Amino acid sequence: MWYIMFRKLSTLIVAINVIFISHAAQAGLIANGDFDNGLNSWNDASISGQVFSNNGLVNLSTGVDFGPYSAVLVQGDDGFFNFNTPILIDAQQSLIEFDLWQFERNIDASESGTSSLADVLNLSIYDAFDPSFDLFFIDLAVTSQQKNFSLDISSLAGRSVAFSFELNDENDGFDSTFSLDNIRLTSPVNVPEPSTLLLFSLAIFVLTRRKKQ
Repeated sequence: MWYIMFRKLSTLIVAINVIFISHAAQAGLIANGDFDNGLNSWNDASISGQVFSNNGLVNLSTGVDFGPYSAVLVQGDDGFFNFNTPILIDAQQSLIEFDLWQFERNIDASESGTSSLADVLNLSIYDAFDPSFDLFFIDLAVTSQQKNFSLDISSLAGRSVAFSFELNDENDGFDSTFSLDNIRLTSPVNVPEPSTLLLFSLAIFVLTRRKKQ
């Protein structure tokens, strides 16, 4: 009898631990966020610049002359605000995370260099049904070193949106290329320490034994 009870209790403990672990790894809704399949599931809405995949990441590059929306990479929309494939934000997914860095910066002779502003990559999140819920993350502190960005999108829970990475080409005299990788939706979850899991499992064992007695 004790052996049977121990087997059942062990199964319960394993199931509880699996639940904790599964909650710690929330799956994202963004397709091909690591760009292992090139630009599949993404739309290029660039004007004068270009977007291209390279070795499991994507590059957004300005072109000749200058202007806004030089290079644009979108998911959830075709780039013309038709929202043909919007992304539904799950209530548990309150963050968008991605790796971003400036890959290259070269002289662009087509620009006069009179602007005091530098080329910048921004993230815009467009609500498919209510523009008043659009979010704009501008002037991201990008350097030449790969950096992980984690941005709060909890206000969009339950809404259908498009994610648009937009490279604005300023008249600064330079042509810039930014690299993106590992774009995903996540949820900040406090993962229990191993000691916490052990104490919880022990408590279940004690309570079950007392009930049997």
